[in-house]
Amino acid sequence: MAYCSQILAGLALECEASQGGIRAVYIANFGDVTAVTETDNIITAITMADAKKFYRYQLRKNTSNMESPMTKDDTAGTKFWTTNISMNFGRMTTAKRVELEALTSGQFIAIVEDANGTFWMPSTPDDDYMAASAANGVTGTARTDANQYDMVLTGEATHAPIEVAKAAMADIVAQ
Repeated sequence: MAYCSQILAGLALECEASQGGIRAVYIANFGDVTAVTETDNIITAITMADAKKFYRYQLRKNTSNMESPMTKDDTAGTKFWTTNISMNFGRMTTAKRVELEALTSGQFIAIVEDANGTFWMPSTPDDDYMAASAANGVTGTARTDANQYDMVLTGEATHAPIEVAKAAMADIVAQ
């Protein structure tokens, strides 16, 4: 019987602190990202069409996250990662409603900046796009309740999110 052998390297015990949550999500239209260059399993360059840019969506700490569960079926021979980026935007406003409405209708490439300052790209132009899978606006009931919008972007890829080098972010984000 044949087996699928892999080159393994092991993982050392991590002694540095690790913080949960995300600081920001950078979003561009799927068609505006024409290529990514990956070197040693890290995205080192991102090519944009016609001077297009990623737009930054800042998030309050302890409100938003990215999760990427893997789904695998050995019998069918399938494996993929579904990434959900859950974003929370405090205080409902017309400007936020209009921006979130645009996000509910498009196809996107997203880059997540986690609380440790690392950037991650769940889906590349070679994968399927990310799109809104849920959204909600809530006023709350009591003065201490949240008044906010929540949105989830979801995408599928044959890989877990790929780290993006900080240098690759330099010229692709709108100022």
